Amino acid sequence: MKKTILLTLILIYSVFFGYSSLSAQSQACNQICDFYTTCVEAKKKLGADDKTKVAAGCLNTCRKNYSAVTSCYEAHNGQCTAFNTCLTSAYNSKSNK
Repeated sequence: MKKTILLTLILIYSVFFGYSSLSAQSQACNQICDFYTTCVEAKKKLGADDKTKVAAGCLNTCRKNYSAVTSCYEAHNGQCTAFNTCLTSAYNSKSNK
């Protein structure tokens, strides 16, 4: 009985901790992708469909490569060209492995 209660508590804790991490990651990716979309729009006028595609692609990339994307964002926040160069370098180094 005690083992069941202990396992249940561990499971509840794990689910809560996992949800908190995903929520924080999602918020960070939303902020980063808002910045990225603004950068893209500054260079090219986007229609509603294109803006949606850019945002969706950014969110997908951010979730899959969270540490690299956040590292680039923190290092180059507010600098569109430097941020994009950092992302491209991170992608190329990952592709060459």
